[in-house]
Amino acid sequence: MTITIISGGQTGVDQGALEAALLQGIHAGGFCPESRCDEHGPIPERYAAHLRPVERGGNLARTILNVAQADGTILLYWQDIQGGTADTLRACLDYRKPFLPIDASVTSHSAAVTAALAFILRHSIVILNVAGPRISDWADGFGFTRDVMIQVLQTFGTPSRP
Repeated sequence: MTITIISGGQTGVDQGALEAALLQGIHAGGFCPESRCDEHGPIPERYAAHLRPVERGGNLARTILNVAQADGTILLYWQDIQGGTADTLRACLDYRKPFLPIDASVTSHSAAVTAALAFILRHSIVILNVAGPRISDWADGFGFTRDVMIQVLQTFGTPSRP
C-alpha cells in the first residue's frame, strides 16, 4: 500500500506532515492559499514546491479542497479543536469523509502512531490529509506530527511516486 500525504502548507502540523513525507520519499501535495503564505510569510519552497495554490477563497477554500481530495483526514491538535482545525473537522463532516482526531495532550507518540495506522487501514486510505494548529497555537505541533507520521509512513514501505 502506498500513501500520498496532503496538507495546506501552514506552519506547525501541516508542515510537519509534509516534512515527514519528504524525508520518507513519499509523494506530498495538497492545496495552499492563493498567497502561498503561512503565518510567517511565504511558505518555504521545500513545501511550496509540492502545493497547488487555490484560485480564490484563501485558507477555508484550501481546507475544503484538501478534505475533498483526501480519502480521510487525521487531525492532530493540543487540547482543543479550534480555528482552522475546526474548519477542517466541519469540512470532513460536510463531505462525509472519515477523520481521526488525535489530542496530543492526552495521547502518547506511540498511541498516536497506532491509532493512525488503524485508521488508514480501516478506511483504505491512499490520499491522507493531515491537519492541525499552526505553530503559534501549538509550539510542538511540527515535531510531534513529523515524528508520528515518519513512523506511520515507515510501516507502509514502498514510497508512492507523483
